[in-house]
Order: sequence, then structure tokens, then C-alpha cells
Amino acid sequence: MRDAKRVIQMMAALLSLFSVAGAAESEPATTLGYDLAGVVKAARENHPQVAGAEAAVRRGLGGVREARAAALPRLGATLGYSYLQDPPQFRAAPFGEMVFGERDNTTAVMTLHYPLYTGGRLGAQRQQAEAEVDALQAQRDAVADQAGLRASEHYFDVLRAGEMIRVMEEQVKALEAQHAAAEKMLAAGVVTKLDVLRTQAALALAREHLVKARASEVLGSAALAEAMGLPADAPIRVSRQFDEPRLPAQLDEAIAIALQNRPEPREMAAREAGADAAIRTARSHQRPQVGAFIQSDFHRPSYMPRTGTLSAGVALTYSLFDGNAARAQVEQARSERERIEAARAALENGIRLEVTQRFQEVESARERIAATQAGVAAAEESYRLATLGYQSQVTPLTDLLQAQAELTRARSDLVMAQFDLRIAQARLQTALGISAQDAHAEG
Repeated sequence: MRDAKRVIQMMAALLSLFSVAGAAESEPATTLGYDLAGVVKAARENHPQVAGAEAAVRRGLGGVREARAAALPRLGATLGYSYLQDPPQFRAAPFGEMVFGERDNTTAVMTLHYPLYTGGRLGAQRQQAEAEVDALQAQRDAVADQAGLRASEHYFDVLRAGEMIRVMEEQVKALEAQHAAAEKMLAAGVVTKLDVLRTQAALALAREHLVKARASEVLGSAALAEAMGLPADAPIRVSRQFDEPRLPAQLDEAIAIALQNRPEPREMAAREAGADAAIRTARSHQRPQVGAFIQSDFHRPSYMPRTGTLSAGVALTYSLFDGNAARAQVEQARSERERIEAARAALENGIRLEVTQRFQEVESARERIAATQAGVAAAEESYRLATLGYQSQVTPLTDLLQAQAELTRARSDLVMAQFDLRIAQARLQTALGISAQDAHAEG
């Protein structure tokens, strides 16, 4: 009996375990909700391109530590063993062969080296490494800005797709009502079957557009997830929560802000500083090098004279002739400095052009919104009059369907213009070097 009870208890425990596991497997994945700020933050932190740029910064920091270490004392140790075929000896008449060492010899030496003067080479190399880090950090910021911009664009694309779905659903609902009304009027003998077929065809086309709009929302969500550094199939939900961005009202002000805030000019400034340091490094090869050393010989070969275990000294090295290699290095470094200066001038001109283009895109989108709002108002009035006329049998069905199509087109154009403005604003703030968190007013 006890064994039977134990078996029953074990089976019950296993069944409960399987039921819990099955429930866990059937439970849907948690859907993550994001507003605009959350989308941009996730993209700037999680996207693989940003992670790669951050790794490059860490590599540059390692170069700085290496350059700084070159100016510190270097302590080294040497251990060795040697075996000689014959003992160390020499012939001295009239004494004959005289042995002054052993075949087996061991060596144990510890040496401390310290650079006293390098002609500015070590300091210039350190400054060059630090300038490289500054440039890599600016590159990382530029990559993060672009990642945030792509995420913003996809965020507004998803919201736009949702609004287009609403517009298409309203069209389908209106055409369903028109189709039902046409069938009733056909049953009453008021209209012909042609009107019913026309409403049916228009309804089928509207439903097709609705399916496409829903597919666009799904694809937009996948693109948004990828832009945020998440798997493309990650379940995410966007909320229409964003504030009006604070953007300059004048083009000249916008250009000045961009030249001050963009990471690309900071990168070029760091490149120029690195080129200056490279020139100083090249010049140092034309100067003498002075170093000091202290050495302790714990074990010396037996054939070496006894001079004590400690030794110290100073060494000066100077290149008397190198075939003008050092001068060529200086000329190369100067040419690189001039190239960077030209690239910086081209970059600043490109920033001015980009800001001008983005600024005009914002202005154009605002004008389009005003125009499409007027178009929606006119299309709504036209549709209202066509509906009344059709119900009164003074307006043909073709005019009603055309008015319905024009209303849907006008509403779609308004949605497109509204989100084109949002995307244009996001592109402008990126061109200004302003993050989404800084560009939006507090709610």
C-alpha cells in the first residue's frame, strides 16, 4: 500500500510539473512598449554599430596607456645558462695553459632602463594617442546619432502605418454602408444591379488597401526592432508619446548650432591635434636620445672579470646620417595635417548644405500639412454633398464613389504630410547634433 501511494504521489507531482511547464511554454512573450525617447535611447545603447564604435574607443584608450607606459622605467630580468666545449683558457709563456673559468656558466641579471631625454618623442606619442581617442569618441557619437535617427524614422513609420490603417478602416466601413444601401435600393427597384457591383468592386479594392496597410505596420515594427538593436521578431508596441522638438527658427542659427554641436567637426579637430603631435614625433627623430640604466648581476659567467654586482650608466645616441629619412617623415606628417585641414573645410561646407536641406524639408512639410488640411475639409464637404445627392437620387453612384476615393486620398495625404514633418524634424535635429532627449521640450 505504501509503495502504491508513493507511486501515485510521484505521478501527481510529475503531472503538475508538466502542466506548469506547458503553461509557461504557451504563455505569450511580453510585449515591450516604447515612446520616442525610449526608442532612441535603446538604439543608441543597443545597436551593434554603436557597440562596435564603443569597442574602438576602448582600443584607443589602450593605446593611450601604452604611450604613457613608454615614459616609465622599464625593469627586466635575464636568466641564462651556457656550456663551453673547453674551459676558458689562454697560453702564457712560460706558464703554459692557464684556465680562468668553467665550462658550465649561469647568468642572472636585472636591468632598469629609464629614458632621460627623447627629443619630445614620448610626449608627442602620448598626445597623438589621446587625440586618437578623442576622434574615436566623436565617431562613436556620430554612429549613435545615426542609430537614433534611424530608430526615430522607423518609429514614425510605424505610427504612420497605424494612422493609415485607421483611414482605410473608415473607408471600408463607409463602402460597406454604401454597398448595403445599394442592395436595399436594388431590392426596392430604385437602382440597377450595376450600382451594387460598383460598390462591391470599390469595397474589395478598399479591403485590399487595408490588408497592405496592416502588412506595412508589421514590417515597420520589424524594421524598428532591428534599428533598436533587438531581434526583428521581437514583440514591441509603440505609443504615440512625443513632444514638439525645440528647433531654431532661422537657418543661420541652425547652421551655427550644427557647427558647434556636431561630432564630425570634433573628430576633425582631434585629427588635426593628432597630426600636430605626429609632426613633433617625426621631428624628435632628428634629435639625440639619452637614457640611463642600472644593472645588477646576481650571477655572471665564470670567465668574466670580477667588477661587483652593480653597474650604472648613461647612454646618448644620435643619428649622424639617415639618408634624410627623418626629414621625409616630417614632410609626410605636415602633408597629412594639410589634408585634414582641407577635409575639415569640406566637412563644414557639407554640414551647411545638409542643415539647409533639412531646414527646408521641415518648412516644406509644414506647408504641405496646411494644404492637405484644406484638401481634407473640401473632400469631406464634397463627400457629404455626394452622399445626400445619391440618397436623393440626383447624384450618380460614380460621383459618390469618386468623392469617397478623393476623401480617402486627402486623408492619406494628410497623414503622410504629418509624419513627413516628424521625420523631417528628426533629421534636422540630427543634422544639428542634438539628441532626441535634448531636442524635445519636457512634457
